[in-house]
Amino acid sequence: MVVPLLPPEYAGGGQQAIELSKRLIHRDVSVVALAGTNSIGTSKIYRQTVSQIPTYRVRRGAMRGLVTDLIYILRFAIVLFQLIRHCDIVHFHGLRTYPLIGVPIARILRKKTIGKITLMGTDDPVTIRRSRLGALRLRIIRSLDIIISLTHEAERACRACHIDDAHIRRIPNGVDCELFTPAIEDEKTMLRQKLALPDGPLILFTGILSYRKGVDLLIDAMRRIDHVFPDCRLILVGPNQRSQNPLVDEQLVDTLRGMRNVIMTGFVASAVDYIRAADIFVLPTRREGLSNALLEAMSSGLPAVVTDLPWLSDIGMNGRHFIAFQVGSTESLTKALVLLLSDRDLRFRMGQLARHRIEESFCIVQTTVKYHELYAQLLT
Repeated sequence: MVVPLLPPEYAGGGQQAIELSKRLIHRDVSVVALAGTNSIGTSKIYRQTVSQIPTYRVRRGAMRGLVTDLIYILRFAIVLFQLIRHCDIVHFHGLRTYPLIGVPIARILRKKTIGKITLMGTDDPVTIRRSRLGALRLRIIRSLDIIISLTHEAERACRACHIDDAHIRRIPNGVDCELFTPAIEDEKTMLRQKLALPDGPLILFTGILSYRKGVDLLIDAMRRIDHVFPDCRLILVGPNQRSQNPLVDEQLVDTLRGMRNVIMTGFVASAVDYIRAADIFVLPTRREGLSNALLEAMSSGLPAVVTDLPWLSDIGMNGRHFIAFQVGSTESLTKALVLLLSDRDLRFRMGQLARHRIEESFCIVQTTVKYHELYAQLLT
């Protein structure tokens, strides 16, 4: 598994890679992981165990620049070469950078390769084609044995770049449906006491506090909601310092600190208790691949308010499994949140339907089976 970041550093793709790897190990698949790291004070290259998985990390330089980036890529390539020699399949989580290094190495060593599109508008083939050295980068991406598309939108991006259907597999992210379960009222009360959360309506956001995730829209929406539901609180669970994740927008964080109806937890190892303690989940993201956070919230029986992006139709139906709002519209976001805050029965019904939808199509068990079958096919 080749991943940009792995826990404890926050990254949804890294967490998905770990969850998949743990379950593949139970199916007698040997897994080793390689990732970058932003941790300061560590060795330039080191080995550790993450959730039972042997993991190698290559540290990025504290000061970013052309020379330091090239040194980092060279170190990463050396470690990757050594690991690929002893593997049958190289599985890249993300197509933006590491396949450009690893795919040529894998082809020289005659190893099978899989690459997963993780974020539309960043590492999908159409975006890569438009980037610097796009033709060369796309040529390398096309040489992957299999490209994993999380959604129909990602599939369309592959076909737009003339990638043959034989090299495309649609396998969605999966969630642990036994861990992320709905909480009854008594459980919610106990969880809120445990987490020192208030008794009123709780809206939950999990993720990096950044512009891409639409946190600026949440700020405006919560200012409007405060006049109608003064006891409502927004809980933001996720990195709120650049030391926790370099993509954090510190200006947005400073604004949030001054709001009376906002609670920020910072990075937490697991958001499951916060999810099960909440009433509503919100994801105002501007770009996404297939949100793990949304899947976890829906699996936990939360009604969700989500940006109306093309991949959302893969998850379910607007008005049935979630409420979609117009991209970038604070007014539309506020209206959707107020609707759910005003109707307890609607929240319950939508949460139940959301849970059933995840159990039906997005459990990590199903995802693991599909990858296990794919690995077997590649090695046949």
